Amino acid sequence: MRVRSFLPDQQNIWFTRRSSSGWSQPRVLPLTKDGSASSPALSTSGSTFYYKNLDPQADPKERPKPRILYGATKRNGEWSSPFVIEDILPKKKGMASTSFCFADNGNLYFDQGGPDETGAWRWNLYVSESRNGIYDEPRLLPNGINDSEVDWCPWVAPDESYLIWSSHREGEAGSGDLYVSFHQDDGSWGIPINLGETINSPGQERFPSVSPDGRYLFFSRHADNETYSDFYWVDAGIMQTIRDRARERSSSNYSRE
Repeated sequence: MRVRSFLPDQQNIWFTRRSSSGWSQPRVLPLTKDGSASSPALSTSGSTFYYKNLDPQADPKERPKPRILYGATKRNGEWSSPFVIEDILPKKKGMASTSFCFADNGNLYFDQGGPDETGAWRWNLYVSESRNGIYDEPRLLPNGINDSEVDWCPWVAPDESYLIWSSHREGEAGSGDLYVSFHQDDGSWGIPINLGETINSPGQERFPSVSPDGRYLFFSRHADNETYSDFYWVDAGIMQTIRDRARERSSSNYSRE
């Protein structure tokens, strides 16, 4: 399967607010209005906002174009001016990251990918553990999670109890489905579970996240013949339903043994 990078140079980060009357008209986030911002992420406390911008000093012919990680902190309801953040996301020539997220303990989960010798892009998921604010060397998540040509767009629960990501693998409904893996009692990651037809479609589902209150799952859906993606949101209770069913199957298999 050939997957293009889908990393446009010119883009903005937008925001909308929900009230009793619905979602407000989307607006460009003022912090990132220069036209090259991407990959927004929040700390679990909501006090630090992260995003990436094109590196203006990079070789304009380099592909993918290198990006710089920025951050802004909120104090008394106001955001600081953006500042460069070093030594978090690894920088590798010919490689790019589209998504990253943090657990409560500071551990960083992210994707990284690049074109192979045929020009098709391949992506994998990584974790970098935080020790007193210093990040360890990133390591690949296990083979069960990195099990296809494209495993990307991770979101981890704040307590690291489960991980959701987009994957192109056998059994998918379309050109990329959302999967979940639950952390097991022994510290390993469980067998990936497709989120099913309630979420997945013939299109490509990606960029999942769960609201800070744990109530809603957000994701985007992209059709191969479309330029833009649509955003969707559903009750995040589906995650507990999937976990319960996985436990029931595991218990049933154990009983038969």
